[in-house]
Amino acid sequence: MKYPETGLPGYLQHDLDAFKEGLESGSSLMDCLWGELYGSINIALIDDKAISPEHADYLRKKYLFPSQYEMRREDLRVDPDIQVDDSGTEIEALLETWFDAGRKFGVDLSAEDAWLNLSAMYDPFADKLVMAYEVSTDTNSEVHTYTPTENEAALIKAMIAEKIQELYDQTPQEFCREAQQGDNIKMEEHT
Repeated sequence: MKYPETGLPGYLQHDLDAFKEGLESGSSLMDCLWGELYGSINIALIDDKAISPEHADYLRKKYLFPSQYEMRREDLRVDPDIQVDDSGTEIEALLETWFDAGRKFGVDLSAEDAWLNLSAMYDPFADKLVMAYEVSTDTNSEVHTYTPTENEAALIKAMIAEKIQELYDQTPQEFCREAQQGDNIKMEEHT
């Protein structure tokens, strides 16, 4: 379920907007803004009953405890440049992130030349998903593994399958098999 981040009670909307602005500007008052947002979520939930427990949990995880935040469909886009690895059994896909990836993965992306690439390696035959994120600058790059939650893994596998269906009108398994056949034909042509 998608929870709104606008149209909240005035005090909660104010504190959420201030927190987001503080994140963007690198405010030195983030601990205060964090406390204000935490309190406003609790007041909206407990005192005013203006939001549901699920809505409060969503806001807490996304903004206050981002490492606990589960990526959702609206947070991700599968890049159309989907590849199959050399073994022909694993699909490699880049994922565009539409959330604060730096906070989610606990990395500093504040430098002007810093960016994060999120990727998924999906074996549709074994129904296995492995993820990694690469933090890069103009002069440095570090790759880290990421273990998705069960819900995140199911979502990302489904999104990759949907993108392959949309682009190639195939299942992930058919996509891999076709890539394997293409590689076999290329090898035969070179011999």
